[in-house]
Amino acid sequence: MLFHPPRHYRSRQFLPPLQASQPSISSPLAPGGATPMPDCSTSLSPAWNPSSRTPGWEPSFDAPTATLPSPISPPIASTSRVAAVQEPPQHPLLNPLLVGVSLKANITEKDGKVKEQNISIVENNGWPRLIRTVYTTAVSLVPDRVSVKHPNATRDNGLLVIIQGEHTGKYVRRIHHKYSDGRASMILAVVRPVDGAADTLVEERLELDVDLLCVAAETKKQKDLNSLLRSQLRSEAQKL
Repeated sequence: MLFHPPRHYRSRQFLPPLQASQPSISSPLAPGGATPMPDCSTSLSPAWNPSSRTPGWEPSFDAPTATLPSPISPPIASTSRVAAVQEPPQHPLLNPLLVGVSLKANITEKDGKVKEQNISIVENNGWPRLIRTVYTTAVSLVPDRVSVKHPNATRDNGLLVIIQGEHTGKYVRRIHHKYSDGRASMILAVVRPVDGAADTLVEERLELDVDLLCVAAETKKQKDLNSLLRSQLRSEAQKL
């Protein structure tokens, strides 16, 4: 019966020592020219090849084999590189919660001029992208050339969208403003835009800094449909 060594001994198994190859010795011819008898000192089994597996047992592994890097193989990405890919985007508009939102932004053109334009946030291959529509063609924007158009706390009564914080993605409209330490913040009513109709007023009020807000894209038709709502919010502001 073959002896199977325990697993933790397998890597330390002793291999038979290598033997120096002996020069071939021709057996003398038998008398009368007969076929010579084989030399009994010569092994009939093939020579042991140090690169072959040791006979008698098969290796087994409990864990899947891991691919080890070779000197000529490309380097494996480091942990810091993987972590860098998983970091949240730095641009405030590249937020998955803002996908589907259209808003106003300041675009720096190639000639250095800054223009206010309507842009949209879309999803492309699982990542948010900034685009603008030129006639019927969607053009991708370089985030470094796009800056947020924040509202004026004292007079912007149009549709706004929250771009940072726990309320990111909500639409709001200005009720009033207040000053704290010389800086104005906005008192806002949360609304739900409705296609082809006035916004639905939600029973939620927020007070936010303008840095957390961006002016939303709004057509003339949408502005006209929400004129009554704006009047309602101005009446609410008078009660504050």
